[in-house]
Amino acid sequence: MSPSRIDDPENPEWIEADFAQAKPPGALPDHVLAAFPKTPGSAAARRRLAVSFSAGLAIVGQGAGARLNSLAA
Repeated sequence: MSPSRIDDPENPEWIEADFAQAKPPGALPDHVLAAFPKTPGSAAARRRLAVSFSAGLAIVGQGAGARLNSLAA
């Protein structure tokens, strides 16, 4: 099943010129940035990084998640 395409004249697909004119989040006024506290680049976004792995209990040991979280704190 292919996704349906929605054409919105008020929000058209960006072209190369749009990306060239785009500004980074830091260029926004503080009151706008405050509405997006987890925007990449903010301290909240840099504190944690999602990591996923799978290992057997015999390798990692019981309580591994708690130990890893204590290291990250």
